[in-house]
Amino acid sequence: MSLPEMEALSGRIPDPLKVKLDLPRYRTLMAYPCWNYFRATISGTRAYESGLEACLRLLTFAENHRDSLTKEEYEGHLQRLYLGILDMLDKLDR
Repeated sequence: MSLPEMEALSGRIPDPLKVKLDLPRYRTLMAYPCWNYFRATISGTRAYESGLEACLRLLTFAENHRDSLTKEEYEGHLQRLYLGILDMLDKLDR
């Protein structure tokens, strides 16, 4: 595959941080096992800055859609997100 073909192909793949997030996608990502895969991917690739940005965006989404989530769902998501944020900050600090 030539360089122009690869560039054209990569232009079709959306940036995951720019994909529009809606409530069903958010719930899917925050649910088991997707959340574990998300965290494992960040740790495996050592993409802690991107992971931190993603967690902060998810936290903002959770706060903005608090009324659409049950109390248990909201609290569970906050716990996962804050632990994720602290973990990313810890790894970035090393």
